Amino acid sequence: MDAPLIDVPMDQEIGEVEIYGAAIVATFMAGQPPYYRGEPKPVALGDRLHETEQILRVCSICEYEWTILAVIQLQNNVQAWWQVWGHSPISMTWDEFYITPPSLTILSYTVKL
Repeated sequence: MDAPLIDVPMDQEIGEVEIYGAAIVATFMAGQPPYYRGEPKPVALGDRLHETEQILRVCSICEYEWTILAVIQLQNNVQAWWQVWGHSPISMTWDEFYITPPSLTILSYTVKL
């Protein structure tokens, strides 16, 4: 099943979508999620992802928006890697981002730099 691009309540006007999206980001950022800059320790990435997941749950953000918000927290070489490889957080589930190649590849890429 394909995840919708953004969770917009049915009674919301089309012009309000940007405001709704901004509200989600503001709610997430208010939880002060950690950034990931490519530290070469696997624990660093795992801890940051776990902390990010806790914030997403506390903020009651829909799971199909988690990866989109987590990508905002990537910085420096990790962000550059993400952009070059063209990964789409919209088409990626949280489990795919958290457990499988993207997180592992991000880690191995930054260690080589």
